[in-house]
Amino acid sequence: MIARLWLVGCVVAAALLVACEPPRGSGMPEYVLPTATSAEIVAPSPTVSPTAADVMTETMTPLPETMVAGDNDDWESLVKRALQAQNLFVYSDSARALTSLANMAVAYPGLDATGRVMSGPELCAAVAEGGATHQRQADLVLTSGAACLQALVNAGELTPYLPATLLPTLSEDMLEPVLTHHWEVLGLHQNNRLGEEQVLLSWWDLVTPAWRGAIALADPLVDEHAQGFLDALIAHEPELRASYRGQMGDEALADAPAWAVWLRGVAANDLRILPSDAEVARWVGDLAAEEGRAGICSSVHWERVSRGDLRLRLVQDAMPTAGVRWRTFVAPAADAANADGAKLGLLWLMGDETGRGGYEPWYQAGLYPARLDVPLAAGTVPRSELVGRLWEVPLTPDTALRAEAVELLAAARGE
Repeated sequence: MIARLWLVGCVVAAALLVACEPPRGSGMPEYVLPTATSAEIVAPSPTVSPTAADVMTETMTPLPETMVAGDNDDWESLVKRALQAQNLFVYSDSARALTSLANMAVAYPGLDATGRVMSGPELCAAVAEGGATHQRQADLVLTSGAACLQALVNAGELTPYLPATLLPTLSEDMLEPVLTHHWEVLGLHQNNRLGEEQVLLSWWDLVTPAWRGAIALADPLVDEHAQGFLDALIAHEPELRASYRGQMGDEALADAPAWAVWLRGVAANDLRILPSDAEVARWVGDLAAEEGRAGICSSVHWERVSRGDLRLRLVQDAMPTAGVRWRTFVAPAADAANADGAKLGLLWLMGDETGRGGYEPWYQAGLYPARLDVPLAAGTVPRSELVGRLWEVPLTPDTALRAEAVELLAAARGE
């Protein structure tokens, strides 16, 4: 009980930080699922896919001690029990989950798969409160936002669960603190209108005069991606400092942390603070832009690039990093009313080896399935080119330093 009260307090504090955020599900009634999108939808078979052998190594991926393995699950009996319970309810911070659940209801006749979409902070608060503020309590949770998720795990609100059939298809870093569903890159992007002096070999190039007025970042007061980026930037201060020294020589950073120097320099360079990650991608990749532009945004927008709607690319060789890995996680609620349905729903959401099934709504350029046996969608930078080049969003960020970073940006821009 104390842990739950503490968690609710933490989530409320996080929600206050993003109070200005346009809510993705806040205050709306329970969602009615859309019509299924696939003509033929087949329930997944809980067996290792043939292509899983391509990613298996001689040493099986070790299972974290906290992970509940489904080695002994009798899937035929589990499906029967899940259908007998009839209802499966999912909390998610992505509307794509609703499409996937609609398809699941087709694959499993008799299963009433429904869900609710909320912002990350609201979702975490709803789980922590045991569904007290919502019509239905969650059986399964699908959300990004590493810090809130870690807090839920610490408080015992989620059950880290993995169907045994999926283990050969996953790398070790996809298993903690709970199973990763997919990930994207929050990276430095540029358009193709760069001037002769607008070279981007390092993140420190953005503080030079050549980039004045040509840089954009989402507002960290209202955008969860921007908050995650700042958390990672702060956590990787040593790498940012080493990159500065490598580019600027022996010039000292004095006593200021490298992330503060970088943020202050970028902000003083007429940084554009835009309302959302999507707005950053739209501004950087504007087809009508005649000047070079750069910004930090998500790889999810590569799908629009592949359609010809935007003109931008990831600066994947920039030092000290290609960007930050932003993960979306999936786990059953610890007190799920339909625990068997939650297990079945998790397996469904992970999809099959073709990227279809329950994963189909996420199968697009710029989104990386956690399953290594799933080929990437066209227009996606290969995983091999990003190995060792991505920072992680810390599971326990320094929120005091993040607040300091937000204030620093505002002060440097004269706000």
